[in-house]
Amino acid sequence: MLHFSIIVNGFDHSSISKTPPSSKFFEPYRVYITNFDIPFVIYQCDIPSPGLLLPGNTFTWKFHRNLFETNRYHCWFSQLQSTTLKKIELNVFDKEVAMMCGRNLFHMNRCYWLLTQSGMYFSKHNETFQNGADDNWRFMYGWN
Repeated sequence: MLHFSIIVNGFDHSSISKTPPSSKFFEPYRVYITNFDIPFVIYQCDIPSPGLLLPGNTFTWKFHRNLFETNRYHCWFSQLQSTTLKKIELNVFDKEVAMMCGRNLFHMNRCYWLLTQSGMYFSKHNETFQNGADDNWRFMYGWN
């Protein structure tokens, strides 16, 4: 079972959706996607329906890795800068991202994505973002 949460102004809007069978032998992963400073971001992921993230909003879900570790979650993000539509498309979770998040079998593994005016940053720790001036967040993708 896959659990989704959209946190808006501190209120958790949760829903539950089914996903392919997963192994209970592995501790779950949780993916967080947060809009840091963009007036609005439209997103579409493999799961659930499209949504809108305002500054400070977080979209999150958790899941168990399947037995063959083939879980993959793909997302598209769009924003309007002046009169130009900017996009980022990426796997927010796959084998490579799992390695960055951690592979602890006994504790929750967390993957943090941060959407900013300059692009997307990744961290395995929920540290304060210093506009790329620290080692906690790694710049991963720019807007196209």
